[in-house]
Amino acid sequence: MKDLTKIYTVLALSLFFGACQQEMLQENYPDGSITILARTDDGMQTRTCVDGSASGGTVGILWTPGDCIGVYGSEGTVNAKFASSSTGVVPEAEFSGTLPSGEEPAYAYYPYSADNDGSGASAVRGTLNLEQIFDFTEGKLESDYKVGTPTFFSIDGSRYEFTFTHLFSLLKFDIDATGSALEGDRLESITLSLPSGRRLGGDFTFDVTSGDVTWAGTPESANEIVMNWSDTPA
Repeated sequence: MKDLTKIYTVLALSLFFGACQQEMLQENYPDGSITILARTDDGMQTRTCVDGSASGGTVGILWTPGDCIGVYGSEGTVNAKFASSSTGVVPEAEFSGTLPSGEEPAYAYYPYSADNDGSGASAVRGTLNLEQIFDFTEGKLESDYKVGTPTFFSIDGSRYEFTFTHLFSLLKFDIDATGSALEGDRLESITLSLPSGRRLGGDFTFDVTSGDVTWAGTPESANEIVMNWSDTPA
């Protein structure tokens, strides 16, 4: 490992999420077609894939083509699929979908899963993988769950801006083997362990209105997370 290697993994170190939503005053709506511009909280550049060009100690992470979010409506719509129209990796992405005429998008989560069709806003299912794969070429993150609420809407009710907040922490490792006995070796994986009884991942449900997480079951080695690489960095 001749160069400084930056390693990223998503961990079950839950962040507090405060649901804050502007009051919706607009009552004139289009035919149900809605576009949501996705942002993240407090200007943190943390989204779905690592941006290697970020500097100054920040972690730049971008939305990628094919990303989708699940949207919960103000009148009871559950898990409506909104898809990104981006053709490249971008710091802000527009997601398009439909809701019944007159209904507003109230909450959203990422990544969308059809498994949550029929799941209420307080019981959305997800999995934080205890074995994750990181590809340095694509920079794609696994299990990067987020929840979002609207912060702005257009006069005609067709466009909204959502602020997304992470459910879990992103942990970055800086590994520099220069001058050590490991210089020149290839890094295949890294394992992080916590004391027995602590939990780093597995199946869970979460509340899109509050960001509260409830773990399900007790997987083997729930206190250990492994990051593997498909391209094995040097």
